[in-house]
Amino acid sequence: MKLFLTVILLAVSPLSNAQSLWGKASVGMSVEDLRAAYPNAIEIDHEPTRRGGTSDYWQVNDVRIADEKFTASFYFREHRLDSVILRPQSREPHKMAAIAETLRAALMQKYGQIAGQSQSKGEFIRGSRVSWITDGTTVSLETIEGSSGPISLQVRYDSRISNAASNL
Repeated sequence: MKLFLTVILLAVSPLSNAQSLWGKASVGMSVEDLRAAYPNAIEIDHEPTRRGGTSDYWQVNDVRIADEKFTASFYFREHRLDSVILRPQSREPHKMAAIAETLRAALMQKYGQIAGQSQSKGEFIRGSRVSWITDGTTVSLETIEGSSGPISLQVRYDSRISNAASNL
């Protein structure tokens, strides 16, 4: 009986220590785990090595956040989940500006104090990034704006910084 309980504890303990990224997604989960958690996930791309070192790329459409539809993209490194990116399905600049403000307020409420903030300006576009760090996951709200307003908006859940820091 003692051996049985020890085996159960050893099998369950890695699951309880899984670093959460977003929703039901955890760092290191396999594609099979992702498909079990999100049965409507579809494979978008599978390359030996994509930009940034990721290999598999899966997606879930029509994710509801703050009364808007988003697409959740799941990126794998060495066949293990590494990051999740949420992008609104609407591309209307006036609507994206409102979504960006709603998301910023919601992320501040959920994660508290901002860990980092940066801006960049080009001749025709400018970008901004606001980041929080929670339980080893970096959460970033990133926007790119043109003269008519936001043209790109995403919320990124990334494990890379925490992976590098885990050896310290």
